[in-house]
Amino acid sequence: MPPTAGTRPTLAAARAAIQAGRLKEADAMYRALAEARPGDPAILADRGVLALRQGDLSTAVDHLAAARRAAPDNPELAHMLGAVYLEAGRPADAIPCFEAAIAKAPRSADSHFSLANALAAERRMDDALRHMQAAVELAPRDVEAWLNLGNLRRDCGDKDGAAQAYRKALAVDNDYIPAMVNLGETLVGRGEAEEAHSLFERALNIAPDLPEAQNGMAAALIKLNRAGEAVAFAERAAVQRPKAWRPWLTLGEARYVAGDYRAAAEAFGKAAAINPRSQPALVGLGLAALDGDMTAEAEEAFQRVLDLDGEQPDALAGMGVLLQRSGRFAEAAAYLNRALKAAPSHAAAMSALLKTPQDGDSGGLIDAAETVLAGDTVTPAQRADLEFSVGHAYDAAGDFAAAFDHFKRGNDLRRAQMPFDSDAHAAFVAATIDSFNATLMASLTEAGIGHESTRPVFVVGMPRSGTTLIEQVIASHPEAAGAGELPTIREIGGKLKSALPTDRPYPMCIDQLTAKAVATLAPLHLDRLAETDGAARRVVDKMPNNFLRLGLIGLFFPNAKIVHVTRDARDTALSCYKQNFATGVRFSYSPEDIVAYYRAYRHIMTHWRAVLPMPMLEVVYETLVDDTEAEARRLIDFLGLDWHEACLDFHRTERTVKTASLWQVRQPVYRSSVGGWQNYQPYLGTMFDALAAIDAAAHG
Repeated sequence: MPPTAGTRPTLAAARAAIQAGRLKEADAMYRALAEARPGDPAILADRGVLALRQGDLSTAVDHLAAARRAAPDNPELAHMLGAVYLEAGRPADAIPCFEAAIAKAPRSADSHFSLANALAAERRMDDALRHMQAAVELAPRDVEAWLNLGNLRRDCGDKDGAAQAYRKALAVDNDYIPAMVNLGETLVGRGEAEEAHSLFERALNIAPDLPEAQNGMAAALIKLNRAGEAVAFAERAAVQRPKAWRPWLTLGEARYVAGDYRAAAEAFGKAAAINPRSQPALVGLGLAALDGDMTAEAEEAFQRVLDLDGEQPDALAGMGVLLQRSGRFAEAAAYLNRALKAAPSHAAAMSALLKTPQDGDSGGLIDAAETVLAGDTVTPAQRADLEFSVGHAYDAAGDFAAAFDHFKRGNDLRRAQMPFDSDAHAAFVAATIDSFNATLMASLTEAGIGHESTRPVFVVGMPRSGTTLIEQVIASHPEAAGAGELPTIREIGGKLKSALPTDRPYPMCIDQLTAKAVATLAPLHLDRLAETDGAARRVVDKMPNNFLRLGLIGLFFPNAKIVHVTRDARDTALSCYKQNFATGVRFSYSPEDIVAYYRAYRHIMTHWRAVLPMPMLEVVYETLVDDTEAEARRLIDFLGLDWHEACLDFHRTERTVKTASLWQVRQPVYRSSVGGWQNYQPYLGTMFDALAAIDAAAHG
């Protein structure tokens, strides 16, 4: 209770009141003590502590400064005043206080620790490191000091030193979660994702809902090419820290690697909204928007980065790729060259520039790329992409032996990152054929449960078989449009089970298909077509591997048009092997996997020809090349459109093309890609022979 007339509070009683949380009572006691003993440094110091407990930093500073003036040689008071200055966001005022404390008590680990933090806040990093090193030497079992030493080293770019400090903290306390998380994040940055994954797993076993550990786990899983799992962890972290930008950044990265580009753009956009000057968030937004067919949003994001830093290489490279996809190759080259000037070893810019048509000799660029590949400055994913690009440059120069060496190295890297399970794929094809049998297809077609829209067009076939060329011909018609490669049919298959009264997954659940399920899920695809061009009579989805789901397409969209493109299997396979696909084409990184995939493709296409409820136009790439007008007219007629001469000038059509064919579709039809497999016969002969045998068996 507060003092009354005739009683004199003691310092011990006032301190006890603070400890008990009776702050008003303590304040009254200290006022009485101060009146009785003005200028007493102990009372002044305690009143500073009390003000700090009450959240009044200004008064705390006043009292502690007065205490220090009363006892200038007391290191503890100097330290206390410095600590309050630091908490008040005044590190410059804190520094001389801690220095004075150390001058009187040079072996005070706490003062060295606090001085290091104040110096770091002032960006005096060398001095901060020196004093934090002193702190851990004086108090080697202080886990927080080791943690902060690691953080300082990390912020100075010393990842190895940071990891060493975090390990020291864990040697003192093996369950110290902050050190686990920070060490894990450092290891992710060093490419040591397996150990990082183990650390985050340990942290989450102790604190399952810790968002920092969830975010770190997501980052490790991204590096381990386990994007689906990464998305789940990143989403949980972002939900728990909705106002922090880094979890949204990680979620964007996870969704991007998973191939969900529009959702990735949404997450990157939230990160950028929270931190508008975050270049990683803005660059991520630009890349995700670009791959999600949101060209205007991508250009805006890259430009925002360049407004912050006109020579930021990632944004320059991104803008270059955007211009490439729009067919503006000269402008693209200018941006890419600027990126390389800003960062001479920028792998993405170098790779994109190698894919851009060159006016002169590209030998210097190839040599520069070879130098980068000989070093260790690029990530495995960047190295793989650059290997493919250099391979293409040698291919264009006619040096097929050198080209193959680079293609093989690129494919080996990609296969290690993204292995293909040919047995699982064959099982999926077998289950699809069994589920979409002739009896079921006939009965569900007769039931008339499909959507009535006539807008969808599906161009399917093996990747690199000519699907982009077909789309470009169609999209050149004034009543048609091209939507690129949409993931929506696969998404419909993935959501089908939840829309049906069954526990069986797709494709086995198809026998339970209902009109209600079609009405619920068909808009997933139709809305994307409308986004592309709401006025077009026909809109093309050229996702090649939709051939796996033609039965689903036939039941959902019975009025759709299906165009199946075929090409010499050897040219198709070689083109796949030479291409570093962004996502979803895991089979292409191994000759053996290409053969297995092609065998399954031929098998399921034979089935679809027998059971589909609608006609399917077969287009042979080589025939299209030899007689473009006749084949183009046949294609347009199949779509129920009147002929238009623009379909022969498809290379002049202005639209964004993001597939590997972005250069070819800007040119008139060419024959140079026909028979190209012969140049690689010495290196891929076994694959070519196996493909020829599959075709021979199919023709029976």
